[in-house]
Amino acid sequence: MLPTVSRLLSKRFKLSGRYFCSKSKIKISFPWFAREICNGLTYCKHAQLYSTLKQSVVHDLCADIQLSELKAKHKCEAESFSLADAVQAEVDQRLNQAIQQLDEQQLRFLKIVQLEHSFLFSEGYSIPAPEDLTNRNWLEAMTMSSMDERLAYYCNLEQIAKKRKIEREKRMEQVGAESDTDGENSESIFLQSLTSLQKERLMNYRLASAMLHSGYLVIDLGFDEHQLSIDIDPLVSQIWNLYLLNGANPDPFHLIFTNCDFTGPVYRHLLLNCMVNVDFVMATFTEKSHTDILPSENLVYLSSQSKEHLTVFDTNKTYILGAYHDPLVRKKLSFAKARQENLLCQKLPIDQHVKWAHQAHKDLDLDSMVGILLSVRDDGQWKKAFVSVVPMLVNQKV
Repeated sequence: MLPTVSRLLSKRFKLSGRYFCSKSKIKISFPWFAREICNGLTYCKHAQLYSTLKQSVVHDLCADIQLSELKAKHKCEAESFSLADAVQAEVDQRLNQAIQQLDEQQLRFLKIVQLEHSFLFSEGYSIPAPEDLTNRNWLEAMTMSSMDERLAYYCNLEQIAKKRKIEREKRMEQVGAESDTDGENSESIFLQSLTSLQKERLMNYRLASAMLHSGYLVIDLGFDEHQLSIDIDPLVSQIWNLYLLNGANPDPFHLIFTNCDFTGPVYRHLLLNCMVNVDFVMATFTEKSHTDILPSENLVYLSSQSKEHLTVFDTNKTYILGAYHDPLVRKKLSFAKARQENLLCQKLPIDQHVKWAHQAHKDLDLDSMVGILLSVRDDGQWKKAFVSVVPMLVNQKV
């Protein structure tokens, strides 16, 4: 069996014969369940080692994938070579191999996890159906120490799937709306006439120009140690969305990704799942801190925990966004880091310009933050930026 998966699957809690889910108040005490759990399955003593999965199963399995070698291996096999397809095929092959090489005890535990999931699904929890879970999902579920953690993991997968479905529907509506326009917008007509390759070249031209002439926007990637396995997918999705959103703007920022760990799970996931889809990534990635490459007096860290509002977008300042997911749990990370680095920390002036929707938190995704900053930089209208970028969070009736 692959050593990385064996190591991950060997780090578990020692559980009793009765599972207890503190959040859902569900008890499972089936005799067969208890017997299977106690039958030779050993768990480690401290959950934080791998139950939180600082590095996901996919990251461990794919840590040695070299894009240059993969490209050389597959380029001669087909004329219509796609590096992204080759990477996905390699990842799928390694995951399938990991499942096939599970030993008897691990296969028994996999069956327990699958039966547990079926029970939770039949109880009506908002989690993916069993047939929608992949080999990667099952392997990651096996590394978690309790049903509580696995339930949270499944719920997160379902939320991500629903969000992606909503985004797809929104894109389809936008395409339909653009096709129904009367054609008065010359820029829209020009963009519609371009092929996907031409659009990519136009975006690269804009981003290359921004690297020479535009202001900076810093994305701080120095939070790898705080990322959980379930955070990596949505975080990387946000990073890639903000890159595309920035590139679609006629006058984009020069994106600088600081504190980048090139061997860490976030960058490797970004590289193997997103960067392979394009020929060039027009942004700066560096292991250095923003305080090492930019003057500290011009840096402003944006955090919802700050008491000071960003009232006017200052083009002479460089704004910093902390790249981590699940802000409701770890929302003070960027504020604490700004204090530690003695940087000015500010928050968006949400309450001064719009009425937030009922119970909607004010911690925004990275791509939403970039969209708001681009809009405000261009016309200085905060209310317009909030309403156009995050309309679902703004109470427009007020």
